[in-house]
Amino acid sequence: MRDSNVESSAESPVSDSTYDVDTFYEMKQRLLAERTEMKAIEMFQKLLSHNMEHIDWDAFPDLKDLIICILDTIGIVSLTEKHQILVLNGINNSHPRVVDILVDYYIRHIDEVYEMLSNSHIAVTIAFARRICDFDCAGSIAVLLTRFASLKLVQDELLNQLNSNRAEVRFRIHQVTTLVMKEGDDLHKIRNLIGRLAEELGSTDILIQINAVEMFADGASQKASTAKYLLSTGIVDHLNRLFIQCTDQPDTGFLYPALIKFFGHLSVSNVECLPQFPKFLDSLFDLIYHFDRLDASLRLLAFDTLAAVGSTDCAKKFLDRQHNNCTQCDMRRAMNAFGVAIASGPLDLRVRHINALSMMLEVKNEAKDAGADAIAQKWFNWLGETFPSVVISYLSKPFNDVRISSLRLLLALFDHPWAIRIFYFSAGFLISILNRSTENNAEGKQCKYDVICKLIDSADSAISPEDMIRLKMYRREGAFYVERNPQVDMEND
Repeated sequence: MRDSNVESSAESPVSDSTYDVDTFYEMKQRLLAERTEMKAIEMFQKLLSHNMEHIDWDAFPDLKDLIICILDTIGIVSLTEKHQILVLNGINNSHPRVVDILVDYYIRHIDEVYEMLSNSHIAVTIAFARRICDFDCAGSIAVLLTRFASLKLVQDELLNQLNSNRAEVRFRIHQVTTLVMKEGDDLHKIRNLIGRLAEELGSTDILIQINAVEMFADGASQKASTAKYLLSTGIVDHLNRLFIQCTDQPDTGFLYPALIKFFGHLSVSNVECLPQFPKFLDSLFDLIYHFDRLDASLRLLAFDTLAAVGSTDCAKKFLDRQHNNCTQCDMRRAMNAFGVAIASGPLDLRVRHINALSMMLEVKNEAKDAGADAIAQKWFNWLGETFPSVVISYLSKPFNDVRISSLRLLLALFDHPWAIRIFYFSAGFLISILNRSTENNAEGKQCKYDVICKLIDSADSAISPEDMIRLKMYRREGAFYVERNPQVDMEND
């Protein structure tokens, strides 16, 4: 407990008062009236010396605005170079929410001070690393440390904190590792941090295992170099063994969805590795075939993962080869199930499935691959003969999410000329797409406008001159044009 006598006799003139909106506004006005570095430093020292227990946290946005104004006045280079002790005091002793303001400011100006924080003023970086255990600033600090995790002194500090018995602290540090893996550069420099995350996979606590698997899934989702590194270290083999255990032992089923997610993300960046892990593909397709027996979360995961696995040109060719060579990986059956899932079940699940299909069939590269395009067309046809009619019917449903997701699906599909022709010749399509009355918010109006612009820009010969005129009229009127109802004036007798 604090000694009340000490508190009452403190020298600071503000130690007994509460900082509120008016206080912060008055301080900012004084600074703006005399905007010098000396005045800003004086005010910053005053703020940092104040007992944070006396701050009205409802006024936090005003406090943040004041601190940013102070930092802008000082300048990030001058603050770091001339006033390092003040910065260290602020990092070490301030409330985590104040530290979060500081670290966010450093992130936004990192290019100006990166060399200093890496070398002569690395003490600032290490001080931030020591505060990563605080929940309110851990996320921002993890983002900042992504740039410095390969430095020995910073890494030593993080490894030292990983000795904590508290899992929540360890996983805040593991977040740094995950962010570095997403960048995918020079991962051997943080091999010790990756190794410590891998150790969590052997925990007897299922929640710790799940969190570790999901972090590896997140880290492996973007860079082929990350997938290659994880494969070379044996971590993926370890995860595959866990996956096989999950399929053989129902009691470990809580880990199963996380592992499905991991191998799905891994395949996005390195689909060619999947033949090494046949159990994953077998399990994924089995989930798809029997989606109607799954709970909502596993059903979503199954279709989201299939869409992710098949989203790239290389992946489409790989899955097409699997379809031809492996009876278990039947893409015709899987896509038919996809079509049925979009046409049935709760609306929120249908929306998610439509979004997944959009990701799966959109064109990722400007240089179109004819082989991948042909596979995409084949997969679309396997969704079912009535699938275009289902999508068209959704364009007039009284549910914003369903309509907007359907419009976004059309945007993705209309990068393929064959898709334009399929929908153009489908009954009711042009009437639905030109009907302005169905969309009642800005997002929906803009989506429909974008679809029409894509149809026009395609200049597809299948679109008749009369219909092209109607489409161009819609474009000329704009996304937010409001059709006026005709009014008839009545004359008095």
